[in-house]
This record gives sequence, C-alpha cells and structure tokens, in this order.
Amino acid sequence: DNPSPTYPNISVQITAALTPTLGVATATFLGNLYGKARHAKNDNPATAQDEQDYIVLTARTIIGTTQTGAPAPFNIVGVSYPMQDNTTLTAYESGLVKNATSAFNNTIKSIAMAKGLAFVDANSILNQVATAGGYSFGSNYVVTSQYVTGGGFSMDGVHPSPRGYALIANKFFEAINLTYGSNFRPVDLAKYQIQYPAVLPN
Repeated sequence: DNPSPTYPNISVQITAALTPTLGVATATFLGNLYGKARHAKNDNPATAQDEQDYIVLTARTIIGTTQTGAPAPFNIVGVSYPMQDNTTLTAYESGLVKNATSAFNNTIKSIAMAKGLAFVDANSILNQVATAGGYSFGSNYVVTSQYVTGGGFSMDGVHPSPRGYALIANKFFEAINLTYGSNFRPVDLAKYQIQYPAVLPN
C-alpha cells in the first residue's frame, strides 16, 4: 500500500553547475536530460532482492541505439542517454507484481481446497528454481533460472523451457496421484532439452 516513490528533479542544479564550463545552451540541455534520471538499483540479489530494479528483456532492442534529436555523444540509449520507464521494472513495481501474484495464488488455492481438487503451486515451484541452489534432480542435474544456462526457462526469459515444463508436469502428476489415488509416473527431466548449445555444460 506504499505510494509510488518520487524522485527529485535536479535539472536546475545540473544546469547551474555546468553553465560556466559548457555555456547556457549545452548546460540546459544536459540539465533537462539528466535532471530526472537515476541509476538503476542493482543490489545484491541474495540480500536485497526487494530493493533492486530489473531491466526488461525487450530493452535489448534499444540499448546502444541512437536517440533521434539528441546530439552526440549524448544520444546513445542506455549509455549516455537515459532509458525510459517502460524499459525498467522498478522495485516498487516489482512489489506490486509480487503482491498481486500472491493474492491470485491464495484465491486459487482456497477454492481448490474447498472443493477437494488437486492443487499445484507453480509459483512456489518456480521460486525454488530461482533460489541460489535451484531444483536438483537425478544424480547431478540442477534446474535454475539463470538466463540461457540455467535450463529452467526458454530464451524469452519468461516461459519455461521443455525441461522446466517437464518439472511442472511432474508436480501435477504428484498432486493428482495424492488427491485421486492415481499412479502417474514422473517423466525423466534429463530427457528434455534446455535450449542452449551442446557445447555448454549440462
């Protein structure tokens, strides 16, 4: 329920500081360009995950491109030209997503339990994949959320990989067996692809 954080506009201070060296026009441009900009927060995810920002994967299409109308060298997006709000999920926005996810999952669980239905908490499973140790199976396999090499997610960074989907399917089998007394056998996760070249470690 906390309000969205506000950030100071220091355009005037930047302009005043740069004017003696760069002149009014350039200083004013830089003041307006950087006055509301801020560094993305990238705290240690192991200790301050709720305080960091996330650059969305679609930002890869604009980082390093040139901004029309901005003079060089201040026109390189993500380098000298600030990235826009739609390229970043702030810590506040991330918190809203997590709260909404928890609310939906709690509602689904309560309905399933009330009706005696099998229930699978996919969010909890994927959170386990995302922990430092990942999800271990077999003698030497681990599924993590590490982009590209973790094996849990596809290259879009959102949808599970074939192995990730197989893991979730096994959890569905477990829940169905437990609730209805069936005997579905789990699939072998090692037989499902992880979507990166074979030259990289499994």
